[in-house]
Amino acid sequence: MPSFRERRESDSPRGPFPAPLIAAGIAVLAVAGVLLFNALRPPAQLTVESLTPPAVAAEHGGYDVFPPHSLEAFVEDAKFGYLPAPALMSLADGTVVVADEEDFAAFPGTPGPVAELTPEEFAGIEIPSPRPGPPPGQTTTWDGLLDELGGATVYVARIDDAEVLAAALDAVAERELEDSVIVRTEDAGVLQAAAERGVAVMAAGTLPDSLLEGGGLEGVHALIPADAGAEQIGHYTGAGAQVWISEPETEAALAEAAEHGAFGAVAGNPFTVLPQETR
Repeated sequence: MPSFRERRESDSPRGPFPAPLIAAGIAVLAVAGVLLFNALRPPAQLTVESLTPPAVAAEHGGYDVFPPHSLEAFVEDAKFGYLPAPALMSLADGTVVVADEEDFAAFPGTPGPVAELTPEEFAGIEIPSPRPGPPPGQTTTWDGLLDELGGATVYVARIDDAEVLAAALDAVAERELEDSVIVRTEDAGVLQAAAERGVAVMAAGTLPDSLLEGGGLEGVHALIPADAGAEQIGHYTGAGAQVWISEPETEAALAEAAEHGAFGAVAGNPFTVLPQETR
């Protein structure tokens, strides 16, 4: 009785080896492999160093356009190439959330001061849209925002409390996003602590003349009023700072500041100061 191998061989068609077909199949598989690799490869991380002027950060997610402090707002920011600029604070249990106490006090349904809320109470708040028609937005924790956007953007986070800073940067470090965060603050202690943690910092407030005159702002971002003129911008850039202007009202205002050396802006309506067709 013929063996299994002999039966397979006797049943096999005889003829020339189909080399061209095999080669074509290999080529198709190779192309498919490249396409699959590109599809599965994670997108390049956006970093502070990779930003190009003019950069525009959307204050509270763009409070003139989207429900402020909402997850939806920050997702839209990143979609259009603007940088999310959240304000961070903590709940009663220490959870770091995206919120501003004064703003949330004005939202209908906020059950009390944000700093005294539980995570469940905070999650139940609906954030009204500044425009008629769109639905309310949902609140988000800092962890939730980082998980949603990852390294697809640069976060310009306002932090004015040392404990909030420590917890917020721990979350950043867990995700290896240190290069994608700028800590904005008016608190000198928070500014120093953030710099020691290895993230970029943005000074938002009056800086000592000693720093301005001594070139002590090398690598620091500085947020100054939108009506600052060429002399004031030059004062900061001369000290080594990258200058951002706060709340410019028009595209022309940002363009003029950029001509004087400003790197970017923080605005409640990023679409007004840097329309999509100019990006």
